[in-house]
Amino acid sequence: MSKENEYEEAMDDLKESLRGSLSKTRELRELGGYFTLFNMTDEAEFLFKKASEIEPDAPEPKFASASLLYSQGESDAAEERLKQITADFPDFAPAFSLMGALLNEKGDSEAALPFLEKAAALEPENPDTLFNLGNSYDDNNQPDKALGCYNKVLELDPDHAQSYNSIGLIHSDDENWASAISAFGKALAIDPSYSNAHLNLAAAYLNNPNASVVDAEDEYKLAIKFDPYNADAHLGLGEIHYNDENYRKALECFEEAVHNDPSLVAAHLNLGNTYYVLGDLEEAATSFKNAVSADKELAEPRFWTAKIRQRQGKELEAAINYKLYLTLDPEGEWAREAEEALNTLKTDWPV
Repeated sequence: MSKENEYEEAMDDLKESLRGSLSKTRELRELGGYFTLFNMTDEAEFLFKKASEIEPDAPEPKFASASLLYSQGESDAAEERLKQITADFPDFAPAFSLMGALLNEKGDSEAALPFLEKAAALEPENPDTLFNLGNSYDDNNQPDKALGCYNKVLELDPDHAQSYNSIGLIHSDDENWASAISAFGKALAIDPSYSNAHLNLAAAYLNNPNASVVDAEDEYKLAIKFDPYNADAHLGLGEIHYNDENYRKALECFEEAVHNDPSLVAAHLNLGNTYYVLGDLEEAATSFKNAVSADKELAEPRFWTAKIRQRQGKELEAAINYKLYLTLDPEGEWAREAEEALNTLKTDWPV
């Protein structure tokens, strides 16, 4: 039986239990949850409000309504409701946990931390809460506390692959490559299809002087096998091909990375570099322009755009881009070359 059929059977049972009297709050909440899964948001909201009217002093119906808003992407409205729930029901852990997750998604990991700490204090044996708290500690540059959370999760759930992956990332940040490789390997022993663990293991192999590039290449390929849309894996594999001067294969990888994640700046930049090496200057210029569109403060594509325009005889455009590069990165890798190029152009184009 498919999951969808299981859900529909459960919904039918709940409806039968509620037939004749919409007065059972647990059933109302559960049926509202199923309605949410099937994107029947109006029906879900109606049932949650009904449950809240029956039990006005209970946190569960209010929390169900806040969760619905969160699932719909209405984060501001969800945040306001969660603030009220956490104030009125200081012992209701799910509200603190969801509030922390919401704030993390908004990029405010500092504000999220106390909510997740409170949730973990209320539910110290909840692996999901502890894992999210560990992520929040890591985001707030407290790796030791993060490791403590991940290890606690593994005590409660030894098959929690995500915790091993997160431990590996902390070791990677410390450049402890042997420990990182070990942690990623444990994650993959639990879940061989864990694409991001393959991705992270590949990066660790590349940084470990005792590992081979072939090992890293194999892991990138496995990451792509289990998640064909993993843009970072396509990017990493492309970089290996680029360094091997296999530019056509590199080009395919970078194009796939850009296709899967247009916001991935490094993919646009590497795509531009590859086109440049292959002599396709206009495609290279387009890729560098896309890199700038993704990150206005990025200096490097300005320099290569300038080189392209100078080779094409478009001196004003070259001078402008050299100037922009030097403005953004006056002591950059190509600063001297950019200054020398500007000196040759300044008579006609004193930018």
